[in-house]
Formats: sequence, C-alpha cells, structure tokens
Amino acid sequence: MEYYYGEQLTQYAEKGDLEGIRVLLEKHQEFDEERIEEAMKTALFAASRKGHTGIVKMLIDYGANVVSTDELEVILCC
Repeated sequence: MEYYYGEQLTQYAEKGDLEGIRVLLEKHQEFDEERIEEAMKTALFAASRKGHTGIVKMLIDYGANVVSTDELEVILCC
C-alpha cells in the first residue's frame, strides 16, 4: 500500500516548517500528479492562512496552482 504524504505536507505548511516541506517534496518526487496537486492545494491554503509566505512561495515554485478552487469553484487563496 502506498503511503500518502498529503497530510504530512499540510501539517508542515501549518507549522511553517519550510525545511520539512522541501525535504518531503524532494524525497518523494514520485507523487501521483493528481494526488500531489490536491495535497499542494491544501498545503498552500494552510500556509497562506497562517501567513507563512516562504512556504507559499516554495509551494508555488514546486508547481502549486495559485488559482485552485474548491468543489464550489471558490478560489481558495492567493
């Protein structure tokens, strides 16, 4: 069974753990594209909500979609 790192990514984003996110994204580049897109959207929202601008920038640099929407098509952040 494949381990899903999305929750860990979001926890790091909420805590402001820039190094943890960097290591996680570099170590696990085999993420399924759809799953990582969802995980990065959640982490991006968490980081922006907490004011962690360095993490927001890093997630964008890694390809996070800044115009992500939720199921109601509401733009989540940025």
